[in-house]
Amino acid sequence: MNKTKPENYISNKKLLRDWTDKKYYLVHYRMLNLYVRHGMIVVKVHEIISFKQSKRLEKYIRFNTQKRNKAKNDFEKYIFRLL
Repeated sequence: MNKTKPENYISNKKLLRDWTDKKYYLVHYRMLNLYVRHGMIVVKVHEIISFKQSKRLEKYIRFNTQKRNKAKNDFEKYIFRLL
């Protein structure tokens, strides 16, 4: 790893798994963005993959949310939260 810290480096007291260099590390672009903001330096990108994400559960989730909001007691709220 490079010893120079970026300007937006933030010190943190969280436990880190290891400090070894990551080679051929598969990561979602949002996580990579977070890592870079926290000081990780990207040296090389080997491959980029893409995928499409569908909203196949959106209707089901909205239905359960509406039922939970209309619930009259805690039991009904709990049931629709579990579903």
